[in-house]
Amino acid sequence: MSIEIKVSKRPISYKFAINFLSKRVEKVKKNKGKPLVIIFPYLQDLNYISDTKNYYYLPLLNKVSKSVDVFDLSKIFLKKKNLEKYFVNSYYGSHFSKKGNKVCAEEIYNFLKKKKMLNN
Repeated sequence: MSIEIKVSKRPISYKFAINFLSKRVEKVKKNKGKPLVIIFPYLQDLNYISDTKNYYYLPLLNKVSKSVDVFDLSKIFLKKKNLEKYFVNSYYGSHFSKKGNKVCAEEIYNFLKKKKMLNN
């Protein structure tokens, strides 16, 4: 039995996702970089998680986080009210608005600073 993860309205296999990410992590490390996986949620993901309390992608993140830093912006946005204002379009909900991009930029910066991943 394979675990499937819904990504962009299409399920992908857990095995495929791990393989996909592992190859990219190896490539970054080979080039002396520090890999980081950032989860940029769709509005539909946030609504689903909010309604069901089911972070359906956690098995993937738990596996990946053993070898690379992971930052999930879903947790940040789920604390916000009126989620639609953080996205350009509530129908697709895949592109952040100016306000949503600002939240992403600030939170990613704070995460990088906390993890000492900035070269300042």
